[in-house]
Amino acid sequence: MAKTVLHEWGHLRWGLFDEYPVDENDAHFYHDSISGEIESVRCSRGVMGRGYKIVNDNIIWSCSLDKNTSLPERICRFAPSVSANEGTASLMSYHFVNSVIEFCDNDEQAHALDLHNDQAPNRQNRLCGGRSAWEVMREHEDFRNNNNPPVQGYIDTTPTFKVVQQQLKRYVLVLDVSGSMASNNKLVNLKKACVGFLQTTVDEGSQVGIVTFNSVAATLKRLTTVNSEAVRNQLTTLVYGLVANGGTCIGCGLHRGIQVC
Repeated sequence: MAKTVLHEWGHLRWGLFDEYPVDENDAHFYHDSISGEIESVRCSRGVMGRGYKIVNDNIIWSCSLDKNTSLPERICRFAPSVSANEGTASLMSYHFVNSVIEFCDNDEQAHALDLHNDQAPNRQNRLCGGRSAWEVMREHEDFRNNNNPPVQGYIDTTPTFKVVQQQLKRYVLVLDVSGSMASNNKLVNLKKACVGFLQTTVDEGSQVGIVTFNSVAATLKRLTTVNSEAVRNQLTTLVYGLVANGGTCIGCGLHRGIQVC
């Protein structure tokens, strides 16, 4: 789970892309000029596995070569070894492999099993100009100018939990009943919205007050605990009785609402 979260965080925070085939027309294998071998699309090359294909719902652990491309047939796929592997990168590739704990890097000081595979035809290479995950990450404000260097030594990551109890919610409806609300069914729609809120949204035990305003503000109902259907109906009746007239003093309504709350 932790590595899956880190994989998705790489997408969302650092702008990284997947290093395995994801698009419908993506190749799953390619000719690698460095190793001189047919390689699966992945990063790093240190992640080992085998090819397979599914025929009539059966897994066949071998693939034929396509005579035209000299690559494994189109239905062939790569299955990394989940537990018997030494490759430590990349989290943007097969992060579910037990040994994978790093992002790929092009740095000469990087471990050979972490080195970026810039030849693999995947999204990361295609959209980031062949740059490794760490090359992209080092340009991000999180790591630029040596921000957040690796922590040395042991860090106690034991979580501390704080148990809290949710307080009762308090709502004050500040309703515009000025003359302008009489046109275009504005007051009718306001009443419908308030009634829906009072009848279905407000939790049992919450407190509700109602303030109206036109030229001046008025307290229609002080904070009242909603603990029965009768209380909901009482508040609803008050809303249904609203009439539009007078000028508009929004500030008056807000000020009174704060006082009631």
